[in-house]
Amino acid sequence: MTGSEPRADLAGFDACKTAEDYLEYFEVPYDARVVEVNRLHILRRFGDRISAIRADACAAGVELPAATLLALFREAMADSYRDFVRAGSLDHRVFKVLRDAAAGCAVAVDLPTRRNV
Repeated sequence: MTGSEPRADLAGFDACKTAEDYLEYFEVPYDARVVEVNRLHILRRFGDRISAIRADACAAGVELPAATLLALFREAMADSYRDFVRAGSLDHRVFKVLRDAAAGCAVAVDLPTRRNV
């Protein structure tokens, strides 16, 4: 298989669990150090992108063939990985806690206190 011929195996895609699994499944070259530091962020960005792909297809009333769907997913995975090669997780802020921190939001924490018994 070459980089231009996506796999047409949804079962293989569904078996992937880690960022490395998806990158290897789609044959996207990657630096393990980048993935090690940004694994969850890459997966979150990838999940957002594949959700958008599925939502767009649904809104258009089309059912994409597996090969087309997987080609789009491969592109989404490659783009998600590249996002974190170019800039770090603090630059992209894919998680709410990081977005809130950037916006200066404070998080209230109720700490247990000692009671006199």
